[in-house]
Amino acid sequence: MKRHLPLLCALLLSSCVPAEDSTQALVIDLPQSKHELFTGIIQKFETDTSKGVLLIDSQTDPDARPADLLFTDSTSLASLIAQSRISPIDKELASGLLDGAVETFSKDNELYGIPFSFETVALVCHRDLVSSQPASWEELVDKGYKPSFTPGNAFETLFYLSGFQHSVSAENGLVMEKADAQQLNTWLASQRAVFSVADYSEVVGKFSQKNSSCLIAGPWMVAALSEFDLIAIELPQVGPGAPLAPALSLGLALSNDSMNKELAERFLRLLASEDSQRQIYELSGVLPATSAFTSEISNPLLRALLESNAEVFPVPDLSGSFAELAALEELITDSLARNENFETIYARYLEKLGEK
Repeated sequence: MKRHLPLLCALLLSSCVPAEDSTQALVIDLPQSKHELFTGIIQKFETDTSKGVLLIDSQTDPDARPADLLFTDSTSLASLIAQSRISPIDKELASGLLDGAVETFSKDNELYGIPFSFETVALVCHRDLVSSQPASWEELVDKGYKPSFTPGNAFETLFYLSGFQHSVSAENGLVMEKADAQQLNTWLASQRAVFSVADYSEVVGKFSQKNSSCLIAGPWMVAALSEFDLIAIELPQVGPGAPLAPALSLGLALSNDSMNKELAERFLRLLASEDSQRQIYELSGVLPATSAFTSEISNPLLRALLESNAEVFPVPDLSGSFAELAALEELITDSLARNENFETIYARYLEKLGEK
């Protein structure tokens, strides 16, 4: 018995030693559907830091412990800031990412997170038909662009609208002031000979058959446009401001409840790295938030979008803006399809706007 006493004492003493403080693990609130995308990144982080990473999903477990990093889409950024749920981070953490992607996670000149998936639109053209930036809308039409408007395509609506307002934001409620609306109406009415209202599938068909040289497209068209040689150009300016491409992102933001802010920022730096962005792209096929490996991307649409230099505006939360969007679509459609005076069209717009 005596010879076993040292071992027994050792076992008793070891049971009294406190376990490693669980608060030292980095906690990331991430939907289950995204876990696979982060497997390799988490493994590298744990190897580099000797700290564990705990993944939780507050959507399925509301009682989960507070997270250090929160998964969010950029349209929810303003709401999270207003609720004091996220904190700004050092802008240097986003070094190497696309300006447009960084813009979607910024507000009031502060950066609030690191995007890993980017979505925007561009005027995509067949390179053999439009090989360089046209100087004007008229030149673009002369080069074979058959412009059209598709009701129900919010990205397209906002893309056209952005050229007639200096900003499109939650603050202005997506509502066009009368003077801006009249400028838009006047220009669209002048384009009736070349501009049509059409179903998007019809527009894509014309583009695929090269009956139209250009198409407003985003990542949702990756598969359909995989066989073409494409270039992305800017929508020529036709109003008081240069058109801005609507954009949004998915990313991780620093939680105000973080107990490990230094560790969280270290993970964000890793997420912004070329290797991490490449891993997520290879697993998901989504448009990455960096152009660092554009030459490695075979899909012509993704490559064209990454090579586009168009400035963007972050798409606001549109979940409560269905009436505003429907009214904008009717204003554009009426301007193209109805030979009515502006006052009648604007009155119909205001009536539609009031249908909350």
